[in-house]
Amino acid sequence: MRDRWMRLGCVLLSAAALPILAFGQELRIATSEPEQVAAWDARLQTMLDAGQLRLTRVREDSLVPGRRHQRFAQLHGGVPVWGGELVVQTGRDGVVSVFGTLYESIDIDTRATLSAEAAVEAIRAQGAEPFGRERRAELVVLPLSEARYALAYKIRARRKGLDVRLLFVDARSGAIARDVNDVKYQSVVGSGTGVLGDPKKVSARASGSQFVEEDQLRPPAIATFDYLGDFERLDFDFPNFPQGAFAVDSDNTWTDGANVDAHSYAGYTYDYYFKRFGRRGLDNANIPIRSITHPASRADFFSYSDDFIFQFFLNAGYYGEGIMIYGDGLPAGLTFFGQSWNYLAGSLDIVAHELTHGVTDYSSRLIYQNESGALNESFSDMMGTSAEFFFQSSGSGPLRADYLIGEDVITPGGDSLHGDSQRLWRSRPLQHPLPRLAGQRRRPHQLRNSEPRLFPRHRRRDQPRLRHSRDGRRRQQSGADREGRLSSLHRDAAGQRQLR
Repeated sequence: MRDRWMRLGCVLLSAAALPILAFGQELRIATSEPEQVAAWDARLQTMLDAGQLRLTRVREDSLVPGRRHQRFAQLHGGVPVWGGELVVQTGRDGVVSVFGTLYESIDIDTRATLSAEAAVEAIRAQGAEPFGRERRAELVVLPLSEARYALAYKIRARRKGLDVRLLFVDARSGAIARDVNDVKYQSVVGSGTGVLGDPKKVSARASGSQFVEEDQLRPPAIATFDYLGDFERLDFDFPNFPQGAFAVDSDNTWTDGANVDAHSYAGYTYDYYFKRFGRRGLDNANIPIRSITHPASRADFFSYSDDFIFQFFLNAGYYGEGIMIYGDGLPAGLTFFGQSWNYLAGSLDIVAHELTHGVTDYSSRLIYQNESGALNESFSDMMGTSAEFFFQSSGSGPLRADYLIGEDVITPGGDSLHGDSQRLWRSRPLQHPLPRLAGQRRRPHQLRNSEPRLFPRHRRRDQPRLRHSRDGRRRQQSGADREGRLSSLHRDAAGQRQLR
């Protein structure tokens, strides 16, 4: 079994599957047949000589001696083609495999009439601010539908409400050519004493008369920030979390289970990748890992909008740049489709699953859409489960390694979520089960390319909500209407209140 997981790990860390999009005129390559490999080796050299490929990274395989992985970015007129990449695996006897995606029949002019600075101003005019390592506007060839292409600036940005996006600004018109959600998150699930009452060591730092959750024993900075249910403050601070937001304790005996587990399991995940694969953190260069707990208040649960509850209670998400946000689950006595939801940071496989999105971001860079998005999620499932088996004994019950995801913090009160017994939570956009706080159960959306609205501004019960009527005009929904919906709760056979 360990050999099997090692091979699966190789797929993620070394094979690095390529983005698969239904855009542009694609050529998909995946071969290890000697004759085809030889042909592609020759073609690759021709493309390199013609300036159609550029070597971007060479990495020695830490698991298979003598193996090396080379990554080549596709170029058109010297400009990178977004999603166009080849990965070549070589051994002592030459090329072993070639796979990736190339885009053909690109005939656009690569001379931009819009400057990079003007592109940044264009997204700022729409309420977005460049953010992270990819904040700089990068000129790319963007594959579009119907085998079309556009010259665009790619900018990673955030909007109000922790809405992290990849924005593509047309390099001629200044319009947004494409807007892609860039948060990798799930429809969730989650010394000190952990969420399940288990003792753990907490690597902390003394700061004056108290202790803060900042790990100074491992090579990367691993820190946990507790926002105490203050979403407005979190939204204001993101992504530059101040010292005052650290999770703190007065005597270094930690009792907040969510803080304990978020911090400890982030360290476990780092240890797993280092001990099992020789990898130094998410980006193999010890990028800081920052965990955010208590983004919203359980005490105010019924004052939030349905969408907000889905995002910050029944969810955990990887927000890029090594940032994780863990939802608080449901208040005691409340269930969702018959299941109780504890603090989501309390499950090792959830934490490792989410942080694996960071490994994917910095290795294969799978675009979080369609087939490549599904692969992204699958790799996180594999490695999350593998990390659990690495640290926990196999078996059933709490704190035991098994093949369910999130079972430690999502306790089935009947069937698992939407009838999937092998996975207790699912990822957008493959399924997007929005909670409905009224008498009728909302069915999950089917597989589609369109994106649901994310990170809406939450509203208090006494604030009006804008609704769209059939004729497209907006009308207000009063706080009384909202309260009526929230108070319509179902009681199951055990007398528990349920969200249906």
